[in-house]
Amino acid sequence: MNNAVRDGKWPRPMFHELKSRTIGFLGFGAIARNLAERLAGFHPEMIAYDKYPNQEMADKLGVKLVSQEEVLKKADIISIHLPATDETKHLINQETLNKMKDGVYVVNTARGSIVSEKDMAEALRTGKVAGFASDVFETEPIDLSGSLFGFENYIATPHVSAETYENCETTSVVTAKAILAVFDGKEPEHKLV
Repeated sequence: MNNAVRDGKWPRPMFHELKSRTIGFLGFGAIARNLAERLAGFHPEMIAYDKYPNQEMADKLGVKLVSQEEVLKKADIISIHLPATDETKHLINQETLNKMKDGVYVVNTARGSIVSEKDMAEALRTGKVAGFASDVFETEPIDLSGSLFGFENYIATPHVSAETYENCETTSVVTAKAILAVFDGKEPEHKLV
């Protein structure tokens, strides 16, 4: 819309409110929970799949824990928050895309290997997926001749979703404290596997 107005146009598209949508989280760790907390004020239905579910946090945030299959089938918007593993490589592919609602929106800020870019491009071409946004890519830096870049309903950002001054400061402090703890023979307070 910003570009249209700057071009002297005045389009009047219609949108859905989030309160009439189902948001599905694939992975429900700290980042997904943080997003769910922010979305709560818009009153969508929120469902999540996680291999190691935290029922207490889901209940606190008003998120229903369901199977991965149910997230794929019921969500109007799918937000991916999974690690890159052999199990998640190309988890979003032709087969799983076919299980999704027609007109689904997919957002991947997790890892590029989770989405088959070739299969996503086909889903965008056919309209199965109404829009795809990614901050991560199968290959970085990206190849602009890639199959996704020909679609207007594709949003790409350069792997910067965590790039804030505050996050850099917090990460630096947590890392320094963890190193000091290890040198003192202690377990770090914030330990990632």
